[in-house]
Amino acid sequence: MMPCYPVELEMLDELQNALKTGRCKLQIYVFSARGIMTQAEWDSYIPGSGPVFQTPVIGVCREGEWVEIAQGAAARQVLKRVCIGIA
Repeated sequence: MMPCYPVELEMLDELQNALKTGRCKLQIYVFSARGIMTQAEWDSYIPGSGPVFQTPVIGVCREGEWVEIAQGAAARQVLKRVCIGIA
């Protein structure tokens, strides 16, 4: 079983609220990292994510281009900035 960290669960709650209230207008894909074992598998979700050492991993795509990729605490900050509206 993959551990769930409280900070990540809180982030998902904030994201859900932002989507429900319409504050977030982005198309969001959330997936479990549980079965991902290789970099090639990460790249199938977020191409160019580089070596992944911690979750969450987030990629921001605009007009078909990946413009920002981050992981761990930096990924939570990206999500808050681009979708939830706080940083």
